[in-house]
Amino acid sequence: MSDSTLKIYNPDTPLKVEDVGDGTFALSNAEAPAAAASLSNVSSSASSVTLKAANTSRRGLLIFNDADKTLNVKYGATASSSSFTVQIAAGGYWEMPKPIYQGTLDGIWATGPTGAARVTELT
Repeated sequence: MSDSTLKIYNPDTPLKVEDVGDGTFALSNAEAPAAAASLSNVSSSASSVTLKAANTSRRGLLIFNDADKTLNVKYGATASSSSFTVQIAAGGYWEMPKPIYQGTLDGIWATGPTGAARVTELT
């Protein structure tokens, strides 16, 4: 038997290698699926508000901006018009990309917003 090296580059999904016998190995997705979803509504505000507190069990996060103004979302505390991670247009939708950020998410809308952020956290 000769030595072989298998190199896999997959930055988005960790892989699990399982020895199934006879020198055969199986690759599968090592990331456990989310088992629960928590939905919350955060009223729009022209001042920074917490959209979701830090959660080390977070496996995903989705936000629908159900407000009439653009929502600036920040990974971390105190979002502003000049300090944000992503903008979600009025009526827009955003899914957190991998790697999943497990810290606090804050948000702020432009002056005079009406509506809310519909936040779904997967754990």
